[in-house]
Amino acid sequence: MDMDHSLKSDQQLLEAWVGHRSEVMFEVLVGRYANLVYMVAKRVCGDDGLAAEASQLVFILLARKASGLVGHPTLAGWLHLAAVRTTRDLMDKNRREVRKRERFQSCAERECESAEGAWRDLEPVLDDGLAALSEKDREVVLLRFYRGLSVKEVGVIAGIAPAAAQKRIDRALERLRGVLARRGCRVGGLAVVLVSGFSADAQAMVPKDSLLAGKAMEAVGSGIGETLAGGSSVLTKGSAMMLPAAVVVVGGIWLAIQFETIAELESGRARVGLERQAGSGVGDGGERLELVPTALDAQPVDWAEVARQLKESRRTQPVNPKARLEMGIAEMDLNRVESSLDEIAAAGLVAEDQELLERRFCEELGGPKGGPWLVLERFVGEFDEGSWKWTLGEYFSQWMRKDPGSAIDWLAGHVDGMGSLEFGFLDVSLHSLLESSPETAGRLLEAIPQERRLESLRSLENDEFSDAQQIAWAEMVRRHLPEKERLSAIGWPIMNWSDGDGRPMDLPEVSEYLERIGASEAEREACVMLAAEERMAIAGLTGRDLIDSAAAFRGWVEGVDFDLVDRATGILFSARMEMSGEAVDLLMRYHDESGNDDLLIPFLENLAAESHQARFALRLVEKLRDDGLRQRYLDKFNPNEN
Repeated sequence: MDMDHSLKSDQQLLEAWVGHRSEVMFEVLVGRYANLVYMVAKRVCGDDGLAAEASQLVFILLARKASGLVGHPTLAGWLHLAAVRTTRDLMDKNRREVRKRERFQSCAERECESAEGAWRDLEPVLDDGLAALSEKDREVVLLRFYRGLSVKEVGVIAGIAPAAAQKRIDRALERLRGVLARRGCRVGGLAVVLVSGFSADAQAMVPKDSLLAGKAMEAVGSGIGETLAGGSSVLTKGSAMMLPAAVVVVGGIWLAIQFETIAELESGRARVGLERQAGSGVGDGGERLELVPTALDAQPVDWAEVARQLKESRRTQPVNPKARLEMGIAEMDLNRVESSLDEIAAAGLVAEDQELLERRFCEELGGPKGGPWLVLERFVGEFDEGSWKWTLGEYFSQWMRKDPGSAIDWLAGHVDGMGSLEFGFLDVSLHSLLESSPETAGRLLEAIPQERRLESLRSLENDEFSDAQQIAWAEMVRRHLPEKERLSAIGWPIMNWSDGDGRPMDLPEVSEYLERIGASEAEREACVMLAAEERMAIAGLTGRDLIDSAAAFRGWVEGVDFDLVDRATGILFSARMEMSGEAVDLLMRYHDESGNDDLLIPFLENLAAESHQARFALRLVEKLRDDGLRQRYLDKFNPNEN
């Protein structure tokens, strides 16, 4: 009898997940640490919802990174650090989104006055721009801004929640903005301009609805050949302007007939292929395959039933719909794969079933029948939905291996509509290129707008960061980021990536990193201050531990740059979670020895006047040598004295 799973070690549970994809073992592992991860996240952000989101992301990360963690006897430390970093990243992302909305609102208000002029500039390229969007994007733009539907109403029509509808509308607008920009038209406050322009369109003089509808129906009833040949039976001189509309209606009917015929032929060929394989009595895995109908044999296909059969788990029985369905899908050619994806998108499936089917057909679309670029083109609209970012990142990586030039050009043309690139998109491509092809890594980074490069680089994760990768990273940062951001990015590896031992660099390893990359004086200073600010080496320490740890840190900084010792020490102390009287005494002792106010200023700057730790402030203020600084902080912490 198997032992209780809860008695297994973290390593055993992780090995079962990596080796056999045992969901039971992974669930035990999650249950073991769920409270730890959630409470760490909550302490960092103070928000239940954000903590829950961060917890989910941490365990997604664990599932992805599992193979690199099997050697860890326990995961507690790794999960704790992952929870802290993930939560902070989410907080940063939320702040960026708030700032983005505020900027958009401000821009929209300013551009309202010039919307009419902007619409005139937009009209020559608008329809080509809309035509270049995916069907989903084009629909939500027209529903929201032409028909004037609310976000909730758009969501009902699209079969998604209001929040998802808003995201889809926002993304569609961003993509339209990018398409228009490539056509030489840059419009600020695009949403306002569309509302204003489409509103004017709605009031324009056009043929009556009844006339348009009647002519279209008459065209269908009178026969395609007669309508196009005679012309006068439907299209009079007075309605000559309607020719494009009639052609569209008639052409659409003809295409629909052709696609239906093609679908029937493809389905028939798939059935023949299945029958041929079934005739042999065994499938690829040696199981017996009896000829039984599957959901793919029906016309039209019931895609909800296809999804149900694909989830069928009776793999040991002679009659196995899942295996038969897999063969049927594998038999499809590229046209049938693409038309199936169109049908799936329009079928109104529940999200789980739609994603299951789309991911399965992506294997055919992105494989030898097509290529990874086809998946990216079709699903770039889902970039920010669930785990699609990881999926698209993998296909982009495949494309980079096959044809990096084309892949990079594609990214440059689509990046404006893709939201943030964190959580997987560059992660699977850039790291390997740092060592194998630094020039290509630089070109990949150049495809991203300069103002977004730092954000994108900071989102990258890596289990190991080799010496060659460290050097290539530094060179790429120096070449492709502006100076202010370069100094911030150069220190990112020392706090966030392992140099091979599974944990962030310690202080001696930071020194080696600085020597390895040939750090400039400014880069050394930036890394020292980052280590002081983020490492919090003295957090929670007391007594001799506090004294020894602070002294060790000061000794390390002295070895890097003696002139930075006091300022870095001040930042180190100000980064403590809580300042104690003992820590204040030690800080003042350092100040007595050096007389450098840089030791005290970081703490005084970061401390709020109403903080419960403000009682320490006046003790430090009295120590300041600079009279102007002393008066400034007296005014801050003791305003009643003035």
